[in-house]
Order: sequence, then structure tokens, then C-alpha cells
Amino acid sequence: MIFTGKLKGTFACLFAKSCESYIEKVSDCCNDTSSELPVWSGLSPQQRLRLVREVMVGLLCEKESLARIQTAQHFLAFLGIWYNIRCDLDVEIDTACDHIE
Repeated sequence: MIFTGKLKGTFACLFAKSCESYIEKVSDCCNDTSSELPVWSGLSPQQRLRLVREVMVGLLCEKESLARIQTAQHFLAFLGIWYNIRCDLDVEIDTACDHIE
């Protein structure tokens, strides 16, 4: 079993916001995937959107079964979202440092 429980609290909030951000990036065709995740970037935008939506619903909605998202593709989507969080943080840090100099 890949996912053993629902995301709660701060992790759930961060994950939800990152999913929203990622969906917006894909919709705008703007920096929606990285070559550092070659399997993920090899999927079409529609495939990535479907997987992100399924993982988001599966991990955040109490009434949804985790059984639906117990695949390698869903785990890859989960990793892609956390990678998105890291990239967004890197951009924020770089932007903040630009203002300091």
C-alpha cells in the first residue's frame, strides 16, 4: 500500500494549495513540469491533470477511498506535487533575495 492515510492539518492545506497552483500552471502551459522528473514530464498535460485531481481528492476528502489511488502513477503524481512545492519555494526564496540586494 502506497498511501496509508489521509493528509491532515498543515500538510493537507499545503498539498491542496500546491495542487491548485499546479493545475493553474498546466492550464496556462507555464512551467507545469520539470525535466528532473522524466516519467512525470513524459505524460501529457491531460494525464497529469487527471492524476493530480485523483490524488488530491483521494488524499484530502474523507469519504473517498484510498484504494483508488494505490498505483505507481498516482504516487508519481504525489511526488510531482511535492516537487512543485519545492520549486515554488525556490522561486520565492530567489525573489526575496533579489529584494534584499
